Amino acid sequence: MDHFTPFSARVEPLRVIPLSRPPRAPFWLVALICSMSWAMALLSLLALGVSTYHGLSQVEQQIAWQERV
Repeated sequence: MDHFTPFSARVEPLRVIPLSRPPRAPFWLVALICSMSWAMALLSLLALGVSTYHGLSQVEQQIAWQERV
């Protein structure tokens, strides 16, 4: 198919280079991986909070014992 400019000059059509598409993962697999990664992130934050709470309570208990003696 030839294209013409307003000045009647011929423009060669662009060649189409076919690209091979890499195989794509199904949507359900991507959704499962994303939701599992979010769950792991939330669980790790929860574990961090629990361990911080226990650590602070042990420090507070040690301070209370030192004040008692």
